[in-house]
Amino acid sequence: MADRPDRVRADVDSWPTGRLLSVAARVVQGRFDEVLAELGLTHAGLDRTGHVTRAPDARDRREAARTAHL
Repeated sequence: MADRPDRVRADVDSWPTGRLLSVAARVVQGRFDEVLAELGLTHAGLDRTGHVTRAPDARDRREAARTAHL
């Protein structure tokens, strides 16, 4: 079916909104994961890194990094 864009479009046009949103979310998540992989990060790693960078000073950042096992 992928070799026939007109049939794919007709099929997608019949999908309910929830299915369209689910597919769109998976596409965005996949692209986001690709960008993170290029940076050598995972989604969990990004979350932990963000947690550490929000600490107010170097001492707190070191403690946050230790707690997050970074």
